[in-house]
Parts: sequence; C-alpha cells; structure tokens
Amino acid sequence: MGANQSGQRAPRSDTGTLVLHNPALTPQTKEDKFFIDTRGQNLHLVHLFAKEQGKGYGTRIIQHLVEEFDRQQLTGTITMHMSTSYGSPLLFFLYMGMMPDPEHTREDYYLDLHYPDDRLPINSLTRSALLKIASLDEKDWGIIFRNQGSEICVSKKHKPYTYNQIKDKLKFVINKEKQIGESIADITDEMLISHKDFLLGLKDKIIPYLSASFIPTLLDILNSHLAEKYPDTNAMGSFNLCMSPEGFKRWRETIEDNQPFQPFKNLEHLIPHIHPDYKEWLEAEIATTMEKRNNALAAVNTNTFSNIKCT
Repeated sequence: MGANQSGQRAPRSDTGTLVLHNPALTPQTKEDKFFIDTRGQNLHLVHLFAKEQGKGYGTRIIQHLVEEFDRQQLTGTITMHMSTSYGSPLLFFLYMGMMPDPEHTREDYYLDLHYPDDRLPINSLTRSALLKIASLDEKDWGIIFRNQGSEICVSKKHKPYTYNQIKDKLKFVINKEKQIGESIADITDEMLISHKDFLLGLKDKIIPYLSASFIPTLLDILNSHLAEKYPDTNAMGSFNLCMSPEGFKRWRETIEDNQPFQPFKNLEHLIPHIHPDYKEWLEAEIATTMEKRNNALAAVNTNTFSNIKCT
C-alpha cells in the first residue's frame, strides 16, 4: 500500500498515516481530503473531509476503500471511528453500507434496559436483586416472602430495599415477560417461586448495542426531524463503524458492473444484525420511519447536509 496509481510512493502524515493521492479521487475543493491506514487485516478510514455535499467525493472515497481493501487481500473489514463532534455525517456512512462495529461496541444487560430503577442508575433493582439472591436454594428463596418487612442491600451506595419491594419488582417482570395476569396482584408467591429459573436466566442476558441503543436512538432522532436530510446526531455520541457484509456485497457488485452505487436509504443492511428479541419490532419501526422520512423529504426537497468530517 506504499505506492499510488502513478507508481510514486504516497507521503505519510506526521502520525505515520498513509495519505493517498489517487488521480481518480480529485478533490472538489482544496479542503477535501482523506487519510486511510492498514491496521492488521483491517483498512481504517482515519479522516475524511468533504466541504461540499452532493458532489460525490465522499462516495468515491468509500468505493476506493473497498477497492483498496480487496487489492490488499485483507481478511478483516473497513473500519472508522465515528465522532459526532464535527457535524452529522452518520447517515451518510450508514447509507454507504456501514454499521456499528460489533467487535468494538458495548453490550447492555436486558434487565437494565427494560426494568431500570431511579435509585440504581447503573444496574436495575431487578438484576441487582437477582445477583444478590442467585445463590439461594429453593428453600431459602422463601426468605423473600417470609420476611416481607425485612431489608436487603443490593447496592452499597443506596438504601436497602424491603423484600416486599423486591418481590413486587420480580412479579412485575414475570407479568411483562410471561403475560401472566392483568397485574402483579394476579401473581401469587407460589407462581413467582415456580419461575425462579426463568428469572435467574434473565440476570446475565445481554443485548448488543445495535439493537439495544443504536437503532432506537437513531429512529427517535429521525422521527423528530423527518424533513431534514441529515439531522443532527450528536446525541448518539462516538462509536466505531465497520463495513457490513451487505455493504461489501453491494459495493463489489457496483464496482464489477461499473454502475452507480445504490445507497442503503432504508437502512435495510442493519436488519439482519438485529437481535432476535428485537427484530420484528425494530424492522417494523425502521420501515415506518424511513417511509415517513422519504415522503417528507420528497415533499420539501431539503438539502441541509453538514460538512462531512470524521476523526
């Protein structure tokens, strides 16, 4: 990867990052530039800046990344760090086939997501309580019900909960998860005890970032700004992106057929990677949101893309 198409060795920046000078990637303005680097079996987009939107410079860079990845016969993926502190290029990269990198994104506990507690902002009461009582055998589980007024400390930083509060919280989970009864009042202590294994099975259940946070947060932003082509996504913070398998497939077909790239405008490349527990819901939400956006954008024909810049 040390030479460009003209056979001259490409210069490196002060940080050692390769700066490509490819005649086919002539910048639209003098400010347009990009830096890429080979990191193990991955090709990393270190920096991309396009001053003007709609000129195709960013799209040509992504195509070049795929071509360079294949030229080097790399076996990893194309990566980048998505920093939203410089504008809102996130949708552009999603349309190009990229997705949150599953190797470098966090996972969330299912109970923390679905049953949060104001007093325990890090771990939900439900998970903390289950962790506390997980070692109890069937007989000792009865402590929760025989000592309803007693307290159990599930966090050193917070006041103890009574066993009654713990019991009601666990019944609430059973009510929601198993669809038993109209409310927790319909769930007896015996029914709760009979679901001990199910409850303990939930304590370590995790949901990948893509399904738990990324897509729901993105859809909230898009629904709040339907008529904006590229709305502000700063609230999503910073994270790593990689080229999805679906992105690689479409880009390679595009290059082979010498045709214009068809962006993933409906985010359809994300759907195969959604957690099974969330897939039906999120797939429907994505379809509904993108249909509303496409209709709104067609009506107003907005063009409000910020400068593309990632670092």
